Amino acid sequence: MSRISSSQFFIVFLLLSVAWMGMPKVANAKVCADKLYDVGCVADECKQRCSAKYPNDSSSQCLSLPPIPFHNACLCFYNCA
Repeated sequence: MSRISSSQFFIVFLLLSVAWMGMPKVANAKVCADKLYDVGCVADECKQRCSAKYPNDSSSQCLSLPPIPFHNACLCFYNCA
């Protein structure tokens, strides 16, 4: 088995460092939620309202919120960083 020279080690280290720095910084992104309406969520309507209010990088979801079952609220998630 051949030994790894210091120059080969340095090149591998340099390549890994550049790759690591090029990765997106997802951990720094902060996601906020906004409840658009409380009852009667329809997925398509919720998505339209969410993208109208937060046009960049938003997503929507109809969620059942306790204590009343089957009352789905429209929640909009967006990047608030």
